Amino acid sequence: MVYKLPTLLWGSAILLVCAACDPAAEPGENPGNSVIEAESAWNLGAMVTAANPHAVDAAIAILDKGGSAIDAAIAAHAVLGLVEPQSSGLGGGAFMLSYDRAANRLNFIDGRETAPAQATIDMFMKDNEVMGYVEAWQSGKSVGTPGTVALYATAHQAGGRLPWQALFETAIELAENGFLVSPRLAGYLPGMAQRSRLAINPDTAAYFYPAGEALQAGDLLKNPAYAKTLKRIATEGTKAF
Repeated sequence: MVYKLPTLLWGSAILLVCAACDPAAEPGENPGNSVIEAESAWNLGAMVTAANPHAVDAAIAILDKGGSAIDAAIAAHAVLGLVEPQSSGLGGGAFMLSYDRAANRLNFIDGRETAPAQATIDMFMKDNEVMGYVEAWQSGKSVGTPGTVALYATAHQAGGRLPWQALFETAIELAENGFLVSPRLAGYLPGMAQRSRLAINPDTAAYFYPAGEALQAGDLLKNPAYAKTLKRIATEGTKAF
């Protein structure tokens, strides 16, 4: 799906429309079919849509500060990792598709997970049969090497405008001060108590099922550990992760 506007698509359902996303690109470079003939200046404002209003607010704040669509997407995704952990997070992977209006071209970054170095072709076999989905999912064998933080850095280097540290400020603030649990997250937890080990693992049980009960929509939830992780990434870069 290609929009006739400066657009950025993210693997976890973020869409931003704003100024050119790749300032390093050479104007006039246009491999393939033309998307839109570039004009001299963009004066139509910006738009952000994401799966949670906290993420939208974070992206808009970045754009208001003069950040690029890539800056805003990173800020929004860092917030999504906090407020919708069932769908987004630093421990997984993502992809980014951006449209560089000045160069009139699409740029794609692949930050999806990669298989561990010791992965084998028969790692999901058990007693000469393929493991069931739930067992394989929760065995630990299905964990890939995360690519999200590396994607953040690659994208920011290519098209970021604001300082790296600024992209994580809203997510850190929400993690430390708390956010209201959304109906979507609250609705997800009862079923996962039956299908996964979230309610059994001590750390996840304490976070998602305090006092043995699933979080409810509107509960105030804090995640100081996530804030600490983002602070290290903000100050030390990708090697911190």
